[in-house]
Amino acid sequence: MNRPLAGTTVVELAGLLPGPHAGLLLAQLGAEVIKVERADGGDGTRALGERVFATYNRGKRSIAVDLKSEQGVDTVRALFRRADVVLEGFRPGVAERLGIGWPQARALNPKLVYCSISSFGQDGPYRDRTAHDLNCLSLAGYFATPSQVEDRIARPKVRLADYAAAMHAALGVVQALMTVRLGGDGCHLDVAIQESISAWCLPHALAVRDGEAGDMEHTRSVMPDNDLFLCADGRWLSLGIFENRYWGQLAELFGDRCPALREPALRRRAERQARKREVHGLLKALFAGEPRDHWARALDASDIPWAPVYDRDQALDDPQLLHRQLTGPLAGGQETDLRLPMLIDGQALWSPRPAPALGEHTEEILAELNP
Repeated sequence: MNRPLAGTTVVELAGLLPGPHAGLLLAQLGAEVIKVERADGGDGTRALGERVFATYNRGKRSIAVDLKSEQGVDTVRALFRRADVVLEGFRPGVAERLGIGWPQARALNPKLVYCSISSFGQDGPYRDRTAHDLNCLSLAGYFATPSQVEDRIARPKVRLADYAAAMHAALGVVQALMTVRLGGDGCHLDVAIQESISAWCLPHALAVRDGEAGDMEHTRSVMPDNDLFLCADGRWLSLGIFENRYWGQLAELFGDRCPALREPALRRRAERQARKREVHGLLKALFAGEPRDHWARALDASDIPWAPVYDRDQALDDPQLLHRQLTGPLAGGQETDLRLPMLIDGQALWSPRPAPALGEHTEEILAELNP
């Protein structure tokens, strides 16, 4: 199929996760992404191994340059003249000092969409502070709102703040490209990681602002039957009970074993919320009595929203994802690809090539700049 961003050139001046993940999304949508890397080591994720680097950099070409040299800066400026998009992840002010910031880029190419991704944005009291994903999650209030009856503060298993910034950056780039293609000029997109994750966390904080902050008992989103439960074999399952009809099904299904579930008052969500610890304790004791496969057989025969808590290999081999072919062999290499997680008219968008070696395409790109 024709990829939506076919014919679009992106210059990626960013390392680690947010910028490269945004570049990966744009590459899968059809953009030609040229990754500009330091000649002395390249993107920092290369030090974490080929597989980690490939996760965020499939489908790109790599050019190695020395941005401290006049020749390196001239090469980047030449790329700007031919590009449609720039993704940069320097600290605020650094790109300008190098001579490749938004003012210089706009002078070279008025149609350029220039996207800066930083921890806190290009201005404000935190502008020059250093921070990573975990710090931005902390500032966004991610850890402030309980999510379980037996809640505790623990870092997420994935870098949510970085992914939030990457997705907002890709969204901003696509809308800005639409403006350019309708005859408008380019623009500067200022994407802050703190703001990106705050936009996901703060709606709940705003909705419950008049309630008790951080109090599980008074947090309506904490539900005793919408939680994780440990089974007798040490494996976990999740229940997604929200609508009352699912509680009714659960009570009928397991009420012979735990008669308290059939208490008429507990059919009301408000009553279960008022007795959170008690209800959660009933379910915790119930599921701890048998291995997960025992509960799976009963729950699979119902309409109750539930799922086993997978380990790594189970997640990779999930039958639904295998049917939808979210992963597959990468064209031109032995790597495994992860397609864009959407289908367009039923068609999948995969990465066009494996992740590049450091500077793999330097000579090829320089030849294109100097035909």
